[in-house]
Amino acid sequence: MLCADLVEVCWSDETGRPYCVTANLEEISQHGAHFVLEQAVPVATELVLHMKPGDVTATVRDCRHEPDFGFAIGVQLPRKFRWKAHPRHLFDPRGLARREAMQNRSRNLDNETGRLTDLATR
Repeated sequence: MLCADLVEVCWSDETGRPYCVTANLEEISQHGAHFVLEQAVPVATELVLHMKPGDVTATVRDCRHEPDFGFAIGVQLPRKFRWKAHPRHLFDPRGLARREAMQNRSRNLDNETGRLTDLATR
């Protein structure tokens, strides 16, 4: 699901130097998340996402440079992790397809007149 929220992300590099930055959480799934940072994080890095209601450890699976935004980071969450709190702005794009299908079903092309008519008005 697409979302928009801020989350604090912390990790240590290979020398042990700690980093904590604010990231834009962009998308969530059952066992993963995507967010945008201003710096790269190496693949396989373990990091901590500080979120409500609590912290969760994740593993970086993908890091791509997005010229206009920064670095798009994909992480894998633990198998037992369940989203208990949803980001402030959450959007399921599947809802658009369902809504469009319902609208299309409620309309019918009248074969005799060639006009688009609404079944609800029949």
